[in-house]
Amino acid sequence: MKNNLGFKILAVVIALIIWVQLNLLKEQSITMNIPLRIINVPENLYVDKSEIIKLKLQVYGAGIDVLSYYLSNPHIDYDASVMMVGRNALAEEKIIPFLRRYNNLKFALLEEVDRINIIAERIVQKTVTVHIDFDSIEAKEYFAAQQLELSEKSILLSGPVADIRNIEHATTEPISVAMIKGNKKVRFEMGTSKVLVIPPHLSFVKNEQPLTTKTFVNIEIDNPDNNIVMFPSSVTVMIEGNKDIIETIKSSDIQARVNRLNSVVEVRLLNHTNVDIIDFTPRTVILKAKEDI
Repeated sequence: MKNNLGFKILAVVIALIIWVQLNLLKEQSITMNIPLRIINVPENLYVDKSEIIKLKLQVYGAGIDVLSYYLSNPHIDYDASVMMVGRNALAEEKIIPFLRRYNNLKFALLEEVDRINIIAERIVQKTVTVHIDFDSIEAKEYFAAQQLELSEKSILLSGPVADIRNIEHATTEPISVAMIKGNKKVRFEMGTSKVLVIPPHLSFVKNEQPLTTKTFVNIEIDNPDNNIVMFPSSVTVMIEGNKDIIETIKSSDIQARVNRLNSVVEVRLLNHTNVDIIDFTPRTVILKAKEDI
């Protein structure tokens, strides 16, 4: 009884093998969504390759060949060398020659490829200043105490014009005390993978330049309420930093405002983290309603 059961199982296995072999030799077809790999993009254009385009095709051939193609994780190379800015409709004549490389298979497109567009954006370059970010007050103070600076004060950005246009400066990743002590490379947080930063990271270097000061007078104190009069209405501000950076700072880079709760003047420097405000006057102002004057 046991021998008969063994023979039956063996017969089923042999039959299954024969069936598989016959089907692998027979003509078969399968519907596949094959991804498009865009190649030869012109250097002045950007195509977002993270947005994968897939083409729906029917694949014909011997079962073994169709199975082998399916398991090979196939793709279609699409030549974009003549692509222009804007929407570029796919061209069937650029797809068919690539598919003809497979002599043992036949392909049929199941969709109108000219309705599928590849969007290309013009690449521009722009030089921007480096804005240093710290993860704590301690890190900023340690950075200053060690008389450090970054290896570059400006960097080059390259990317699609829509992404580059509104970027005024490049902000570093938050710098920690541990990064400074370990002399780690400093990278940037651009908020988009489309923008290429050149160089991609900066180093800490010793600042050999002496510190210098500069005084700005008649910096107007921002008054958000037209019904309030303040006296005085401007401040004098003294800043300290490296000479080459100090020389680039303008009056418009300094912002002064008053806290209406206690009449205390608050002063800050825009877009310059490696320059210190060492003094300003007055520290308080007199606030009066216009109707009381």
